[in-house]
Amino acid sequence: MKPIFRHKFFSSWMLLLPLLSASPMQVRAQEAAPDAAPARYEYSFTPAERMDDYLERTVGLESLFNAAALAGLDQARDKPEGWRQGGNGYGQRLVSRMARIAIGNTLQLGVEAVLHEDSRYTPSERTGIQPRLADSLVHSFLIKTPHGRRAPPWGRLAGALGSGFISRTWYPDPDDAWQDGARSAGISIGVYTGTNVFREFWPDIKRLFGR
Repeated sequence: MKPIFRHKFFSSWMLLLPLLSASPMQVRAQEAAPDAAPARYEYSFTPAERMDDYLERTVGLESLFNAAALAGLDQARDKPEGWRQGGNGYGQRLVSRMARIAIGNTLQLGVEAVLHEDSRYTPSERTGIQPRLADSLVHSFLIKTPHGRRAPPWGRLAGALGSGFISRTWYPDPDDAWQDGARSAGISIGVYTGTNVFREFWPDIKRLFGR
């Protein structure tokens, strides 16, 4: 074999060696790569859906039930102390709770609309108590954004803080301090977290009782 021929023959094999050593799976992956489209995150929260969600959270049956239950708890704890017991005292506490819910949801609606947040609860796609519990807790502090990412629920936080502090303007002494407003905001976030856990496992509870 002539030297020039041997050189060309050897160079050709060196060029083909990487292709011959590639596995069929790698070749198929490379061939399929141009046709593979990246996963697309579907985000759908229209203004009409946002308004329906706001109304449901503000004047829906669940909201009215929560306001009545929390007013009853305030009545039992005699909070605020400046409001009387009996029907008049319960009426004041009920109206206060409903006003706090309306203020918080209105602030939340505005911030979420500007930031395009979606804080609606989505059931976990995993199985098992612990994974589903973890997902429900994570949802309370990280919500969906249009880009498929997770972000803090700024709208929810603004609503909780706003309603907590604004409500101090009509609370009697000594429950009108800003510390009470901050405590109220923390309780609201805790209730929201507990509600998400309840929503996650409520279908299982209904099945447990045959409903």
